[in-house]
Amino acid sequence: MRLTDTHVSAKSEIRSTSTGEAQIGDTRRIGPYAVLDSGVEAASGTVAGPFYNSS
Repeated sequence: MRLTDTHVSAKSEIRSTSTGEAQIGDTRRIGPYAVLDSGVEAASGTVAGPFYNSS
């Protein structure tokens, strides 16, 4: 897992994910093996499942 300059809010679950300069909202589930591009804002309460790629 690699989180670079990323803000993760409360109660979020991040598994085997790479991000850079992302904003992850409350109660998010990300991954495993997800990739969030620079500047992504993941809204609260949603899911980015296995192998998700934001590009």
